[in-house]
This record gives sequence, structure tokens and C-alpha cells, in this order.
Amino acid sequence: KLSFSARKNYLKERLCFIEKIKGLFLKDKKYYEMIIPLGRNCEFASNAYRYHGIFESSLFLWTAAGDPARVIEFIKNPDDLFSQGCTFCDKTAGWSCNKFGFGFHSKNKPKYFKQNDILDTNKVALDKKEIESRVGYLKEKFKKQIKCKDKKLFVITLDVNSNPEYIHILNNLYSVLNEVSTNFDLLIVIEQNQYHQDIKDFEQQHENVYIRLLEKFSDVQTANKPLDALGWTKIFNEFKPLHKPDKRKRKKLKFEK
Repeated sequence: KLSFSARKNYLKERLCFIEKIKGLFLKDKKYYEMIIPLGRNCEFASNAYRYHGIFESSLFLWTAAGDPARVIEFIKNPDDLFSQGCTFCDKTAGWSCNKFGFGFHSKNKPKYFKQNDILDTNKVALDKKEIESRVGYLKEKFKKQIKCKDKKLFVITLDVNSNPEYIHILNNLYSVLNEVSTNFDLLIVIEQNQYHQDIKDFEQQHENVYIRLLEKFSDVQTANKPLDALGWTKIFNEFKPLHKPDKRKRKKLKFEK
């Protein structure tokens, strides 16, 4: 006999499956050569993988970047990433950019770095080389993506309540994207209870801006366990990559191991 929690999860999975089937018949689908997330955390990525099975790599796909003002600053000055070094957190096995505060996952779990509860500095040093190489590659890829003339979709999940100056942030983000990129749409994902009139007005002012709603965001600790999987399914039904991901290249992610 299934527990209440198991039955609840099963029902959610069935609803998402039904919604995905309905999406096959959705008329107003939007297709993009590139879909480029701009933060807040791994929630977009985990749902993209759940929906597609695989997703094109990009700098912010598995990155903690909760401060949109820092994201905007980075878009203007991408070469400043890691310009002041990065700091290792042994509790999470993650690296933090000292300049922007962005957090990046190590490919290893926390226990890998310790021997008898003592931090292995040699392993940390090797991991630092790997993260600098990986982030450096993704940074250069981001710079090429943002300059590319192909149709692209930028996606930002914005916690309105944590950003009182949210309209200023959205205006600034849109302005900066217009300066550095072309042929793009901007998808802003927010919680339903944060959908204020000034945000509606912002969407109406720009024909290439879309606001979509979730019941609730996942936080950093639970970003890989969506609180509104159905809402994300509806989003991915509408906004789609032009090229179907190759599921044969699907790799098991660290949190799945």
C-alpha cells in the first residue's frame, strides 16, 4: 500500500504526463535555436532535464545566481568572472565566485574531499583547476551565445519579494540585453502571488517579453525537487528548443547518483 506522500507524488507525475501530452497539440509554441537561463538556481535546469531528458549546457544552467543585479553586472562584464578568484565550500562541495557570488557545483560529492574528516587540500586544488576550466569554457560559450544572431530565449526566475526594486531590475536587464544581444525573447518566471500590475504593464510594453507563473519556487536546497512540476511542464510545452535534445547523450547527474 502506497503512503500518502507516494500517492501524492504519483498523482503529480500523472498530471505532468497528461499536461505534456496536451502540449503536443498546443498551437502557440515558440521555438528557439538557444534557450539560455540567467539564474536564480538549479530549478530551471532540473525541470528542463525532467522534461527533455537532456538540455544544452550553458553557464547558468546549474548555477546559484540569486541576485539578478549581479547577473546583469556579469552580462555587461563577463570577463570579470573569477577575476578575483573563487572560494571552496567543503560542506556543499561547491565553488563561489568572489567577484559575483555565483555558486558552481563541483563534479564530486563532499565526502570525496575528506579523509578521516580532514580536508584533502590536494583534491581541492585539482578540483579548483577543473572548475576554473569548466566555468571558463561556459563563460566563453555564453559570450558567443549572447552575440549570436540566431533566435534565442533568455530565461530568468525572479523572486519578486526578495527584490523590492524588481521593476528597476527588469528594466535594467531588458536594456542590457538589448545592448549586447539581438533577436531574443525574454521569459520571466515568477510566483503567482507576486504577479503585480506593474509587472503586467512591463510585459505589455515589450512584445518580446513573456511572464509565466508558478505556484511556488523551490529553494536552493530543494531546487532539484520541483514544488510546481505541472507549472514547469506547461512552460516547456510552450517554449521549446528548435532542435530536439539527443537523449542517448543523457548523463546521470551528481544529485541522481
